[in-house]
Amino acid sequence: MLLKKEWKIMEASKRYLDIEKEFGYVPTDELNPSTRYIIHMYPMEDTLDEEGNLNGFRDSLFFTCKVFNPKEKTVYTMQYKDAIMVSDDINVTTKCYKDGSYMLEASTKIKGKNICIGNFQALEVKYEL
Repeated sequence: MLLKKEWKIMEASKRYLDIEKEFGYVPTDELNPSTRYIIHMYPMEDTLDEEGNLNGFRDSLFFTCKVFNPKEKTVYTMQYKDAIMVSDDINVTTKCYKDGSYMLEASTKIKGKNICIGNFQALEVKYEL
């Protein structure tokens, strides 16, 4: 089954649909420390495969993750991620961007345990109360 979502965009907002072109970002192979990042999550596919095997969080979709560095005007891209975990010491603003991606804006360096972007294999634990 394919899901398709549509939403109304005003003519003046169309320029924001190509973030890299509009704001002059260039691809990079390195994620350098910065004082501010903007992270976009673009849904890709289910974490369950055709045979029903779980390859990530059960309630999630895999997504393409683009990490924009406004200071350097670079964008770092990762595929097949299923979660972003942010530590308590980071202020993050979450938005639904005009192109349909989910946007997280962090004004803290992405380093070590602060923000973790990854593939997480779900683990089911059964317990009794």
